[in-house]
Amino acid sequence: MIWHLKALSFDWSNVSDLQPYKVGGLIGANYGDAFQQAESEGKLIVERTPTEPPNFMKLLQGRIQLYPLDREVGYSILRKFYQPEQTRKIVYHPTPLINPRYYLLINKKTKKAKDLIATFNSGLDRLRKNGRHEELFNLSRKGYFNLENQRDNTVQKEQITTL
Repeated sequence: MIWHLKALSFDWSNVSDLQPYKVGGLIGANYGDAFQQAESEGKLIVERTPTEPPNFMKLLQGRIQLYPLDREVGYSILRKFYQPEQTRKIVYHPTPLINPRYYLLINKKTKKAKDLIATFNSGLDRLRKNGRHEELFNLSRKGYFNLENQRDNTVQKEQITTL
């Protein structure tokens, strides 16, 4: 996703559409071949920081106009580091810059590793088919799974644990 201020009328379909904007980024992050090439050729101005939170402040201050970041990570950072009145000013464009892939890592030496993977994949498939996968992502976006919020969490355990 590409985050930006709600006040910015922004649309894009390819990396060349990002060229008129100053873009924030994370040092060491790879935003895809086309983005990396445009940056290395000087066609894209990217101001990189060592951590994610400052880029949202740069958006709010107008020092950058765009910030590519995973949707879930973005929600987490905004919730943790910014006030609601600040977060209401920031939105993301629905077109992903890159399509992230998530993986479950299990040591091959773990007994029953293949069984664990099969069980995980079966459960994930079930969650996707019954719509619970998206529900859980929505709960995550609202902060219900953050450890620091567990005492104040208003979501009942049955809602979270019932798959």
